[in-house]
Amino acid sequence: MDEEEEEREREAQLESELALLQKERDEILSGVNVEFLKEMAEVERLREQKLAASRDARDYQLWYLNRVFEAEKKSGRDEFCLEKRTARDLMLKINLERKRRMERLPLGMKRNRKWFKDRERLLLEKQNRKVEDPEKASSLLRIALSPDEVNQDMDAIFRGLEKFERIPPQKKASDRYSMYGPSVGISVSGGQLHYFDQVFERGEAIDVMTKSSTARISGSLRHIGSKGIEVEHSRSKIEKISMNHLRTGKAVLRGRR
Repeated sequence: MDEEEEEREREAQLESELALLQKERDEILSGVNVEFLKEMAEVERLREQKLAASRDARDYQLWYLNRVFEAEKKSGRDEFCLEKRTARDLMLKINLERKRRMERLPLGMKRNRKWFKDRERLLLEKQNRKVEDPEKASSLLRIALSPDEVNQDMDAIFRGLEKFERIPPQKKASDRYSMYGPSVGISVSGGQLHYFDQVFERGEAIDVMTKSSTARISGSLRHIGSKGIEVEHSRSKIEKISMNHLRTGKAVLRGRR
């Protein structure tokens, strides 16, 4: 009898434990178990914490990439501006060098010389004489300049205008000749007067026309100097013509053949 009672008590205990387990299982499945809810709350807290850390990492990466992009963009813009200034200075330097080469060209050379047809020579002639026919003038420019040189000259002109506009009004008139310099078509060298595409020597017969007088002065060159020339005409009368008048067009020379 004792063994049977023990067996029944053990079976009852097992059934009771089984019932508890089944009840706990049902609570877990239905989501009302207290321990299960505590564990799930902890898991949820960890999940939210990791999500927040991921969001912070993503925002930091975006901020860093934006900073890098802005820095590279600024560096590229600065490099572009520097190269632009360098290119403009180079174009101005090229233009000034071409102008100096034109100034050094001998104006009295014969027209059958091979290098007379150089485009710089054509530019020099275009600068020192007026072309009445506009079509002829435009064709001369097309022959003289290439598209790249036109762009270079236009850029230099605009830079010169910008500098000229910054000069105070009271200084513009006095500085005009210092900015552009004397006419490159008139110079004195070796005792000869280079007058555009002509060369005059002492003793040569010339005609002089001045704006102040409608009369023509005909005579021979008596003196050629850096400040002016002297023309000896009838009755041994000497007429002095300043170099400034020749350069500004107030006096015009013409050789007599």
